[in-house]
Amino acid sequence: MSGADDRPRVRPIVQFPQHPLSAAFPPMSDEAMGELRADIAANGLHSPVCLFQGQVLDGWHRYSACKQVGVQPNFVEFTGDFHAAMQFVVSANLLRRHLDTSQRAMIAARFATIPHGGDRKSQDQGAKSPLDRQTVAGAAAAVNVGDRAVKDARVVLNQASPETIAKVESGEVTVSKAARQIRAANPRPRPVPKPAVTASGYVIRPVTLDELDRLPPAEQQAFLEYRNPKAGLNRQQAGEDDNLIDWAFWTWNPVTGCLHDCPYCYARDIANHFAGGPAFPNGFTPTLHPDRLSAPLVNHPRASDDEREGRIFAGSMSDLFGKWVPAELINAMFNVIREAPQWEFLMLTKFPARMAEFDFPENVWAGVSVDCQDRVKRAEEAFRHVNARVKWISAEPMLEPLRFEHLDRFNRIAIGGASPSNKTPRWIPKFEWLGDLMRQANAAGCAIYTKSNLYLKEELDGERYIFTDEAPAAFKLRSGRVSR
Repeated sequence: MSGADDRPRVRPIVQFPQHPLSAAFPPMSDEAMGELRADIAANGLHSPVCLFQGQVLDGWHRYSACKQVGVQPNFVEFTGDFHAAMQFVVSANLLRRHLDTSQRAMIAARFATIPHGGDRKSQDQGAKSPLDRQTVAGAAAAVNVGDRAVKDARVVLNQASPETIAKVESGEVTVSKAARQIRAANPRPRPVPKPAVTASGYVIRPVTLDELDRLPPAEQQAFLEYRNPKAGLNRQQAGEDDNLIDWAFWTWNPVTGCLHDCPYCYARDIANHFAGGPAFPNGFTPTLHPDRLSAPLVNHPRASDDEREGRIFAGSMSDLFGKWVPAELINAMFNVIREAPQWEFLMLTKFPARMAEFDFPENVWAGVSVDCQDRVKRAEEAFRHVNARVKWISAEPMLEPLRFEHLDRFNRIAIGGASPSNKTPRWIPKFEWLGDLMRQANAAGCAIYTKSNLYLKEELDGERYIFTDEAPAAFKLRSGRVSR
């Protein structure tokens, strides 16, 4: 009989910790680890475990399985520096595993926190490789993900629960969604910027137009001449949302707010939603924002074959030619426009007669809103006197059939329906109305632009759009007449 001493002896396996570069990768699933243990127990270890700086750089799961089943692993030593080790472990692991963007971002976020571990050679040579430690860009480049994904991963690693981290690393939840939820739950307080001050000592701030009128003339002038070197334009992309302006990619709003009471007004909805915030401190009350006046001077169009890239809708959140807007303010905007020939500026009003009181810069398109027949005659008469290189009509929303006598006084016409607002539903004009207006425009030599909200974009399982022969009652004032 065989004694106890006849049983095969298992030599003790040298204990090595896992290198942080290896630990950055997500662990193998329990099922896969079980299969690996069974294979090594039956067939032994075929691929050696790679060591670096006395730690397991590659093959940690194989090494762990060997310890668990009592198989002595083979070892090789990696002889390169820290950066070469990082490149090696990335190459060895990413080629073996099918990792999505979120999983790779989590790996990069861990890479960005790993010190060189006493790798004096790299430190002494001042390595400038894209794999340098603690740089988001370098870590992102190492695993081929974007910087934003790595920043999201750092938020998840630093603030998420272990359960959430596990879901991201398993591919169950995207890193961007997890980071967005964390930021929403833990918003960082925004620093309060120091108020700008003019050379005359006046504090630049938003003021209602009523307040502006009561300021001393010197302070009014200082506001209208103020130039903010960091002023920005708002960019929007056509087709992203029903309420966006799809004939210009930029908006400029030194003045916000309006005293019209158009039921379909998207601008009022936006302003009321953000009322009290930095964009609309006074809601939809007409307000001057002096710090925005210089935006066209410090921004330039992006290189593009799309003409809309070089166009700015000036006053998308107001009516710049409303009776309540002082002429000095309109001329202050014109002064900026004349200094910014790199842009084309589109303006729109429901007060065409007032628009005729001004001389327009060459790079302005002067436009009038015509949503109902009652506005047609006033628009045609006023634009006989409007001094602008390009004259245009916005028939949006087109709430009833429109008949013009002098459409030849306009260069272009934009035709649209109504996007949903807080007070009005979506509305698509009858095709017969559109066809008749387009025929009039063709006969007058007036170019036609059709807005995206003329077309039906329904989900297959969504609520059906109901076509009607006239605009719903919500578009009309209490008097029963169409909104002016």
